[in-house]
Amino acid sequence: MIDRARRIARLFGLAALAVSLCAFAATVHAQAWKAEWDKTVAAAKKEGHLVLNLLPNTTFRRVFLEEWRKDFPEIAVEVSSIYPPQFVPRVKTEAEGGKHLWDVVHTGPEGGFLLAKAGLMAPLRDEFIFPELKDPKTWGGWDDAFLDNDKKYVFGTQWFLKMPFYNAKVVAPEKVARLGLNVMFDPAMKGKIVWQDPNTGGAGGAFGYALKQLVGLKGIERLIKDQEVVFTESAAQLVERLVRGQAAIVMGPTVNSRLPKYEKAGLDLDIRGFGPDPKMLAFDSTGGFGLYTFKERPNPNAARVFINWILSKPIQERLAKALEQISRRTDVAVTVPDYLKPKPGVKYLDTSSEQAQAKIDEVQEEIAKIRGR
Repeated sequence: MIDRARRIARLFGLAALAVSLCAFAATVHAQAWKAEWDKTVAAAKKEGHLVLNLLPNTTFRRVFLEEWRKDFPEIAVEVSSIYPPQFVPRVKTEAEGGKHLWDVVHTGPEGGFLLAKAGLMAPLRDEFIFPELKDPKTWGGWDDAFLDNDKKYVFGTQWFLKMPFYNAKVVAPEKVARLGLNVMFDPAMKGKIVWQDPNTGGAGGAFGYALKQLVGLKGIERLIKDQEVVFTESAAQLVERLVRGQAAIVMGPTVNSRLPKYEKAGLDLDIRGFGPDPKMLAFDSTGGFGLYTFKERPNPNAARVFINWILSKPIQERLAKALEQISRRTDVAVTVPDYLKPKPGVKYLDTSSEQAQAKIDEVQEEIAKIRGR
């Protein structure tokens, strides 16, 4: 009995020791990442500067600057909004001349694919400090979160359904429901469809690929030639035409987050999306929210602070709500309107990955030929 009691006591002692060791290890781990974060922030404040190329989305920029200035007033930010077709050759030329002028890019992912192939990108996971960022469960797995073929350079921070939007004061919702996607071929829509130019790297690029899957190149040609689609490079101009009734249907950015300023100005709006049905041209997109950074950069610590900060739960919650998009973080609530919520179990066309980008590029070339460019 005495031996048995001793064995039991010893087991309890070992169990208590194990618990203590686990608690100690957790404490050490917490102290380690916190120390690394504090050290990085201190170094970033000494750098005092951060050079970004960001998506030209006014809502995103407003939220980002408001929150950044509250959290890191000591680190000034220099922000550009250069589309990938212009940004990539510029960066390559600068790098060839020994100039490394950019810290982080948070815009269309296609530029990151090309710059990674040029050997200029740093593996993004190496920049993570916060423990939850290093856990693939936070992101629903690395395969979906990383958009490049190597699954290490270009990170999709947000995702959502892209679709055409229409002005319900110009084209009746009943007509959209009755004709479906064919509403775009209605003679009454001639000259009233605005498409953000798919050949200049804006939000309209993926629409060509999605359209080809549903109506083929012949259908795209009919839209361009017979329906006299209006092309614009400016997302702001596209939204302006839609809310003013100069356009009935638009293909480009998700416009809902851009409407409040018009409503505040007194405009009575009824702008609607085509809805979450793939047959109505709804497809999966990260929009311009591809995050990547450079091997050589002017402010390495400030860049690392930005990456961890922009991916943190509080900032992702603020952005998801403001942009009416879905954070890649699985612990951030989905707050988008119902017409933007993906249907459970529905497989949507991928237009954001590097694999999809190659197909988008092909369609862009085909569209350029149709346009005689």
